[in-house]
Parts: sequence; structure tokens; C-alpha cells
Amino acid sequence: GGRGRGDPSVFTVRCSGIPGNVKDVDIETHFGRYFGHVAMLAPVDDGGEYRSLLLQFSGEQGQDRTGLDKNGRDSVMGCVRSPLPICNNRFIRVEEADANLVDPGTLPPPPPQYFAQRDAQHQ
Repeated sequence: GGRGRGDPSVFTVRCSGIPGNVKDVDIETHFGRYFGHVAMLAPVDDGGEYRSLLLQFSGEQGQDRTGLDKNGRDSVMGCVRSPLPICNNRFIRVEEADANLVDPGTLPPPPPQYFAQRDAQHQ
């Protein structure tokens, strides 16, 4: 059970309509490149030729809950609103998930080099 869309403590998105030729690592790389550190991936069985994944973002501030919440939500909203096709496939969809995969406070912060790469890309 989830708490509904727009919950500020949910840092997880559902990515659906993924064809077999798109690998999990491609999805992870896509989201990590643009919207923050992808902390976890969990498959969702859609029972068809396409699959879905839940992706949870980690906050940048580690255990600092204020920064964690803001950055986690920024990542989610950036994903959902982005016009960029995912892995060059415009049929792959992204939406907010109802709940997190794990407690965000238990996730390790992204590695320092992640921020250097991200900041270089957003110059």
C-alpha cells in the first residue's frame, strides 16, 4: 500500500514499457546521468513482453534528512517531467511510485565522483 502520488517522502519512480533490448544498466545510466544517483532497481512482473522497474534515488546529503528529502524529490520530479526519451525509446514511460523500495535513510550517499560528473554536465 502506498500513500498516493505527490508524497514528499517518496523518492521512487516506476519505469514501464521497457523492451527486452534495453538492459537494466542502460535504464540506470539514463536516470543517473540526468536526475541524481539511482540507488536501487527492482523488477516488476508485468506478465508480458515488456517489463517494468522501480528505481529509487538516494539523496545527496546522506543522513541529513532535510537535504535528503529535497534532493530525492527533485530527482523524482525531474524524471517524471523530463521530455527526454529514455534510452532513445519514447514508448518507455515514467511515473511516480506509490512507495519507496527501502527507507531512504538507510541508503548510502552517492560516491563523490558522481557529483563531479554531474556538475561538469550541467555547466
